[in-house]
Amino acid sequence: RFPAVCDILLAEYREYPELSCAMLTRCMISPVEETGLRPKQAVSFLKIFVALLQERALSHTGLKRLAIGLETALLMDSPKGLCGILAQR
Repeated sequence: RFPAVCDILLAEYREYPELSCAMLTRCMISPVEETGLRPKQAVSFLKIFVALLQERALSHTGLKRLAIGLETALLMDSPKGLCGILAQR
C-alpha cells in the first residue's frame, strides 16, 4: 500500500504539500519490510523535498517534520543504501 500512495504523492505533491511531506518522511523512517521502499525511490523523495523547500510550500511544522524525518532516515540509513547513493553524488 505504501508504494502506491507514495507514487500518487510524488505526482501530486504541489496539490498537497503538507500531506506529501508527512507521508514521504514517514515512509523513509518506517521499516523497509513495511513499506517496500527502495533506495532509488528515496532519492526521488529527496527531489520532492527540495522542490517543496524551493517553493516554500511547507509550514513551520512541516519544515520541522522534514528536518527530523530526513535526519532520522539518514542516521538509520533507511532504506539501506541511501547514504551510499548520496555519498557518490
